[in-house]
Amino acid sequence: TLEVPDPTEYVDLSSEKERQALVQSLARGEGVLAVVLESIYGQELRLGACGPGVLEMLRAAHGLLERRGGYRVFYTVLGGAQMVLRPLGCGYLALLMQGEANLGQFLFRMRRIEAIRVGAER
Repeated sequence: TLEVPDPTEYVDLSSEKERQALVQSLARGEGVLAVVLESIYGQELRLGACGPGVLEMLRAAHGLLERRGGYRVFYTVLGGAQMVLRPLGCGYLALLMQGEANLGQFLFRMRRIEAIRVGAER
């Protein structure tokens, strides 16, 4: 029989090293403008040329979506940029990309990322 490896990318959000590695990996993608990972363990940011207002906008969007019953992935276009936001653990993962960036590639990758559940998140 052919064994297919698990495509899920598990991240221990309690590990600063793993959070940083995930954000750096996503930030290297072509067309990525900013990456934000917020969790109960801390936040990792790669804002590039984006200002701190982006962080507040992402927090507000995540909070609103959670209050409206939760969500799996949220996508929108902001001016000439694309934004993808998804819950991860007790926080969220967000990407801002140039309008011409390969959205499908990033959506595929983000759907495969899962938080390893540890004590405080249960």
